[in-house]
Amino acid sequence: GQTEGSNVAVGASLGLTVAVDTVTATTGRDIAAGTGDVSFTAKSAASSATKATASVAGGKEADENGEAEAGQDVNAQVANQRSFAAGQSSEAGDATSDAETPTADTDDSGGSVSVAAAIGVNVGVSNTTAYIPEERRVSSTGGALNLTTVATTDASAVAEGKQVDSTGGTAVGVGAAVALNVGVANTTAYIGDDADIDTVGVNLSARTTAEGEEEAINAFKAEAVSGAGASSVGLAGSLALNVTANKSEAYIAGDRTGTAEDGNTTTASINAGNGALTLDAQNKSTSTVNAGADVKPGEGQDPAQVGVGASIGLNVGVNQTRAEVEDEVALSGIGSASLTAASDHTMTTDATGGAAGGVAVTPLAALSISVNETRAQLGSGSEVAIGEGLTAEAEQKSSVTTSATGQTEGSNVAVGASLGLTVAVDTVTATTGRDIAAGTGDVSFTAKSAAS
Repeated sequence: GQTEGSNVAVGASLGLTVAVDTVTATTGRDIAAGTGDVSFTAKSAASSATKATASVAGGKEADENGEAEAGQDVNAQVANQRSFAAGQSSEAGDATSDAETPTADTDDSGGSVSVAAAIGVNVGVSNTTAYIPEERRVSSTGGALNLTTVATTDASAVAEGKQVDSTGGTAVGVGAAVALNVGVANTTAYIGDDADIDTVGVNLSARTTAEGEEEAINAFKAEAVSGAGASSVGLAGSLALNVTANKSEAYIAGDRTGTAEDGNTTTASINAGNGALTLDAQNKSTSTVNAGADVKPGEGQDPAQVGVGASIGLNVGVNQTRAEVEDEVALSGIGSASLTAASDHTMTTDATGGAAGGVAVTPLAALSISVNETRAQLGSGSEVAIGEGLTAEAEQKSSVTTSATGQTEGSNVAVGASLGLTVAVDTVTATTGRDIAAGTGDVSFTAKSAAS
């Protein structure tokens, strides 16, 4: 929205998006295949974005009808209004009074109030799943079971609140922007508790980038920008908040429904028919926050008597990538086994602010909280025999950058305060919870991490 007012101008914009996307590939019945594969594939590319913009300009002159025109400050408006009123009185034959009409002098403080406020809210939720439900049976005498998910999620919120004083006639100017982005991405391939699988090979894959295709990412962003300019008081404030929960999971579920007390402790049963057991999870994401606030005079205007530019940027990201056979899953006929989990996460949080005036204050805060886990794990249970060996590899790259930068110019008092805080927790695991009896192949567990 764009607002122009001669005395008081208030512009407010609200943008709101709630997007929930669900993509599922599954079966509701048992399947007995002949010699071919049994495959379920779910693919998704979800994008949601919200942008709210508010722009305000005040302090325009009045025309012969007493209405605002562009190009003149508030003093000129007052003079025009007085002339207009005097002319109307003379035409009506009113008596002339000797008392002098007081003059409203706005040279020191301006005469108008301008407020621009924008709020952008985006909630993007994407669930992409290929799975075999609990207690279902799938068999094939010559083919494999393949569960494949490929999904990307983009979610962003942008807010711009800018108050502009082009004439010097604004006494109080306020620009405010709030951007809130919530992104949830679940990319999952799994076999449910108590499912019975009897095929020649079992392959589960959950990825943001399909094998052999151009790299894709989950991208999450919140951006808030505010600006203000006035002769007396200029206030600009921005808040950008980004919260994400992002998972890529390829797993075989352990017991979810029974307990030792009720005697129901059965779990999924996997017979790979001397074929390969392959679990592959891959996840790449970016989380970005930009918060900026600036208080400065219009071109050719003097700075405000008081200027405050405040910005807060908060970025919270929780990312999990796992390839896992959960506890107590029954495994047999495993010719070879491969558990691979790979992730790459980048978080950037930037808060900037500037203020100029007789008294100038610039408080800034940039906060980043990053929790990343990548896991390749063979859960607890009875010993598993593997014909050609096992490879379990977990690899994670993570980067967090947090910056708070302010510029303060005050002719009498200048106060600038910046806080940058990063909390980063990274966990990478490759392990087993059960005994392994391999045939001719190696048994390898590898965990790699590059965190900054």
